[in-house]
Amino acid sequence: MKRLVSSATIALLALIATAAPVHAKDRIGGLLPELRGLAHVNYTYDSSTALKNSPTEKISYHEIDAGGHIPIPITERVYFTPGLKFNLHHFILNNVTNYIPNNSRNAYFINLQLDALAFLSDNWFFSAGFWPTLSSDLKDIGSHDLQWLGQATAAWAFSDSASLIFGVFVSKQFWIYFPVPLVGFVVRPKGAASFFELETILPQYLRMNFRVASFCRLFLKGEFEGFQWDVKGGGGIPNHFLEMMEIRTGAGVGFTPIKGLDIELWGGVNPFRKYRFRDRANNSFSSQQKMSWFANGGIVIHPELFGFGN
Repeated sequence: MKRLVSSATIALLALIATAAPVHAKDRIGGLLPELRGLAHVNYTYDSSTALKNSPTEKISYHEIDAGGHIPIPITERVYFTPGLKFNLHHFILNNVTNYIPNNSRNAYFINLQLDALAFLSDNWFFSAGFWPTLSSDLKDIGSHDLQWLGQATAAWAFSDSASLIFGVFVSKQFWIYFPVPLVGFVVRPKGAASFFELETILPQYLRMNFRVASFCRLFLKGEFEGFQWDVKGGGGIPNHFLEMMEIRTGAGVGFTPIKGLDIELWGGVNPFRKYRFRDRANNSFSSQQKMSWFANGGIVIHPELFGFGN
């Protein structure tokens, strides 16, 4: 199961706001999540941690997360925004005997994001997307490696400093597709120089920003991730779906060295990380890891870097 909400899609709300008509940008455009921008690259390291039901087996991983979108105006208020998103998880297996002789595994998540976005009024915004996805170890690719995901999201600016976000995301768990309801809000006191900002999309993330200078902000953040891959077996394990779910909590700092370019560094702990697999015969197994720590660094490019949205 992939991320329950695509950060990139929610982020397009803020991206398109930079090119939106002034009357829409003044209200709803200023009260949308500010994540991922035009393009982004992130790297995460999660520390080696033992499994609770098998303390001698340890797993760590490196994650590369990259993506980008191109906004194409259809009308003054409607945009088509094709994009591509890529995730690589490189798992390092220590004493995980079922995968001998493989002491590492790669799992890829690649999706084409086809989104339509519309400013319905100064107070309302709507987006809908369809995401054909390859979620796999890229070995012997077949129908099980493909997922057909989608979402619909609306945002309502009910005051000059707050907006409500709600919608539904279609996810996949093993062989079954199911809807996941989304709800969130953004609190951003009027003015770009406000000290405090709060934004959340549940069940994906919650974030609080504290602006300490025009080029620097501190933040607290919690996020939930979920991925499902089709993985070919090794050792004593047959071909199967592998699912990973985890929660990250921590703090970080963001810098804006030049307009349109953000650099973020954050880290903390993983209080929860769980693995589940189910093979073609519907046999299932799950295992949870003990608490671990992580470190993350990323770069976000906004349209302002190229002179747009100034």
